Amino acid sequence: MLRSDEELKKDILASNSATRKLLIQGCIKYRRVALLDSLVALVLESNGPDSVAKFLHGCSTEKIRETIRDPAIVNSSALKWVFLANHNSQLVLDLIRESLLGSAVLTRSEIWGKWWRRLSQRGISL
Repeated sequence: MLRSDEELKKDILASNSATRKLLIQGCIKYRRVALLDSLVALVLESNGPDSVAKFLHGCSTEKIRETIRDPAIVNSSALKWVFLANHNSQLVLDLIRESLLGSAVLTRSEIWGKWWRRLSQRGISL
C-alpha cells in the first residue's frame, strides 16, 4: 500500500535506527526524492551530519548542492561518494572543478589526491 510522504516522514522520524535505515533505503529505491529532501534538515538536527550523509545521494541535485557545502557533511566518513557519483556524476565533477579552480592553498596534485581517495578506492575510476 502506497503511503503519503507525510505519513512516511512521521514513521521515519519516530522509528529506531535499523527501521529508519530500511525506510530510507526504500525511499531511495523508489525515488521519493521530495521526501528525502524534506528529511535532510530534520535528520541533521536530530541525528547529526553522519546520518544525513548516509542518504544524501538519494536527494535532488539542488538539495545535495546546498547540503554538501556543510564541512561536517562533506568530510563525513559516512558520505557515500560512490553512490553520489553514480546518481549525480555532473555534481561531483562540478565539485572537483571548484576544488581545482578555487584553492589557493592546495596544489593540484593534493586536490587530485583528495578526490582520488574519495572516489577511486571506493570503486570509481578517474
